[in-house]
Amino acid sequence: MAELNGPPSLTPAKPVREPVASLADLLAMETPASLQELRDELRERERLRLIREYEAAFFASRRRDAFLLSEVLAERGVPPCFRIERRYKADSLTPAQRFDLVAHDLQWLAATYPEHKGKGGHAEMLTGKGDRWLRVAEYYGSLKSQSGDVWMIVRQLQLDEEQQWECLALRSMKIKRAAAGLKRRQTTLKKALRARHLKKVTDWRGLAPNPVYARRELVWVCGEMTGGSPTKAARLYRMWTGNAITRQLANDDLQWLRLKVPEARQPRREPDDEEGGDV
Repeated sequence: MAELNGPPSLTPAKPVREPVASLADLLAMETPASLQELRDELRERERLRLIREYEAAFFASRRRDAFLLSEVLAERGVPPCFRIERRYKADSLTPAQRFDLVAHDLQWLAATYPEHKGKGGHAEMLTGKGDRWLRVAEYYGSLKSQSGDVWMIVRQLQLDEEQQWECLALRSMKIKRAAAGLKRRQTTLKKALRARHLKKVTDWRGLAPNPVYARRELVWVCGEMTGGSPTKAARLYRMWTGNAITRQLANDDLQWLRLKVPEARQPRREPDDEEGGDV
């Protein structure tokens, strides 16, 4: 018998794509009456509670709960981009979680832009009725969302940049890069506003909260997401906080920041890396 000269060479195995369990099948295990009862119960809950419960359900992989919470949040006008506060790595998500983010984006688009289903291809994914749209999304999602080709769905659906900003998964690489850069710039702006506030409002109990600065920070983020439009920034601010502000107030905040806070005038810088950044 010939002797082996060292260990045999091994050809690296190709990564095996983990199949995503059907969310449509999971929902079909419930009776329509029980799902409707759950929806009705969720609709009675306060907005911030729904957001907290959605985030908890998503990261706990309670897919049915996250789906129903996403549906109700879409009805309440809360876009996917404002539902998760926790920072996480995109590659830390399971295949099921990555698909669920796509499904939750589609729920938002169907509820908020019903006229859009007449544009682009795969319009059946934007009906939001029954489960056919979800099964179509599962077919395309199984091909795209795990391979990093979500942008192909974005292109087929002909989503504009504002719609992509409101989504969390259905974003082109351009918007993903801009969103990652905006998070970093927001951190810098927050520190600058806090330093400015420290100089002005301090009492024996410590730093007093300044709701005006907090609002201006969020209005600035909304302005960056919408190309600097005060009208669109005010709309997005209401979606984010649940509080309505006028176009004039949004414009005043944006102008004040540009005039008083140099960090608000930072040019947009997009990271070089295409994947794996903080989301």
